[in-house]
Amino acid sequence: MCDLKTSKSEHALDTLELTVPSSELLYQKRQRSKAINTSVNGKLLYLNSPLHKAYQNAYYCNTYLFQDGKNVTTHFCKKRSCIICSRVYASKLMIGYMKPLLELEDLHLVTLTAVNVKKGKLNQEVKRIKGIHRKIYRILFKRGIRIRGFFKLEQTYSSKRDDFNPHLHMLISGKAVAEEYMRLWLEMNPTADRKGQDIRKVKNKGGLIEVFKYVTKAIIADTFDSRSLDAMYQSIHGLQAYRALGVKKEKEVKLEDSETRTIEHRGERIEVWKWCQDKKDWYTYEGEKFNNSTIEKDADRIIRIVDKSKNHVLKKQRIYDSPTDDEIFKRFRADKQILF
Repeated sequence: MCDLKTSKSEHALDTLELTVPSSELLYQKRQRSKAINTSVNGKLLYLNSPLHKAYQNAYYCNTYLFQDGKNVTTHFCKKRSCIICSRVYASKLMIGYMKPLLELEDLHLVTLTAVNVKKGKLNQEVKRIKGIHRKIYRILFKRGIRIRGFFKLEQTYSSKRDDFNPHLHMLISGKAVAEEYMRLWLEMNPTADRKGQDIRKVKNKGGLIEVFKYVTKAIIADTFDSRSLDAMYQSIHGLQAYRALGVKKEKEVKLEDSETRTIEHRGERIEVWKWCQDKKDWYTYEGEKFNNSTIEKDADRIIRIVDKSKNHVLKKQRIYDSPTDDEIFKRFRADKQILF
């Protein structure tokens, strides 16, 4: 089983973009996400992966902020490798399902693991685990047992062993149901270590975070390997990683193509702010900074780890022609005049 402990540098990746007291604080969080996201997807672009186009879209996500009066509009790529979109979506899920889940009786967080696998068997293992979940669900359903809660497929990578650990985090109503699910899981995974499984009671909303945060970890034990991260994204491509079980959302959880928010920390105007990765913020053409802050040392440390990691370039790598500023601008706001 992979080391699931969160190191100091991983906290910035785990934080969900929940309700914040001001637009200024929200864009400070978005600033951190954008800086890490650009660095991570920049490395993934070297791989010539089948997901190359998705990484490209993620790399440019939130590159521009379009201000009209006091309102600022941003556009989302909605790709799994995008840290910005992943956080926003995870927060929407938690806000949408938090109350219905906490209203369930005797709610428990269940962690289920199997034996680690090498890269060549990762795709097969992910599908096997999802298949086992469906099989257990049907078995219990036939017995008249309805699972109520939430399901998430998560993956981690061990740089020490160079292998992967796809596993499940579930919220299940009723300890007896959770224990029976685990019994069936171990029965169908005879090589799994009993110590790698866990059931614990959820006492408050803090107990829900494990299910709603990342699906894959980019930074493990202060190391970053773009090939392993790409392998994990490929293994879940087109698959559902989150799923509600017998509960209805209280609020809409869909991630829209764009978002408009009213800001207080900048004067009313019509402006286009463009991201500068070197300075880790959005700037006007004249050089004015959007935020009144810089990213935290913890986030800056993550970026240094990623930037110093090796670029794994394939010998027969496809030539990547970076889009021009005009092309990127048109992609996000095709109906507006390009200002720079």
